[in-house]
Amino acid sequence: MDKETKKEGFIFLDGFDFIQGPVISLKIFEKYSQEGKGLPFYWYSIVLTKTLKEVGKVSLKIGAGLQAYWGGNVGYEVDEEFRGHHYAYEAVRLLFPLARLHGMTSLYFSCDEDNCASFKTIEKLGGKLVTIGFPDKEYYAYSPDMARQRVYKIDLN
Repeated sequence: MDKETKKEGFIFLDGFDFIQGPVISLKIFEKYSQEGKGLPFYWYSIVLTKTLKEVGKVSLKIGAGLQAYWGGNVGYEVDEEFRGHHYAYEAVRLLFPLARLHGMTSLYFSCDEDNCASFKTIEKLGGKLVTIGFPDKEYYAYSPDMARQRVYKIDLN
């Protein structure tokens, strides 16, 4: 059984501080409990497996509801010089087992409506478009000047 770290009421699984893949791996950057409106999340550096050179970041938010729907359970960014190698796709796939261990059966993803690279990655992962629209005002990161969002859902079963 994985060791656990309890951080302000949420239990993080320590057995996932380094997740190795064939091309890229994930190295824990921080664990945030996000007391209040936000969801607890793991935040990883995306590193090249052979050299451990950092090429971006990926996060997994644990939970459901309005915050997961509009903010997504998963967020990622790849440094500009490393884009085009499908590192975000590979990083997200490495997070699926961790999400399942936390009892999650699906994940939400969101991106600006015109962020073609992001929504193509989500669709390649199997994301099904749920809606395109403006986030609810109750969403904790809501701003009146927010762009329309594409919201996708991926079934983990």
